[in-house]
Amino acid sequence: MSSNLTPSVFIEIKNEKTMKTILVDAVQVFIIKGEGIFKEMYDLLETFPNKKIILTGANDEQFKTLNF
Repeated sequence: MSSNLTPSVFIEIKNEKTMKTILVDAVQVFIIKGEGIFKEMYDLLETFPNKKIILTGANDEQFKTLNF
């Protein structure tokens, strides 16, 4: 994994006509290496009714290492 990756969360809030999707970067935002799910982020995301998608560029080995 590159050390120059910037954690990111993209949140699009529901408007009157359409429901938007929340995209969350898994590594360093939703999953904390050695700790698991970042509970505060999980709790924040659960306050929105929107569909959530956790994104990652992790390969198969990183999936195992990070316990996805």
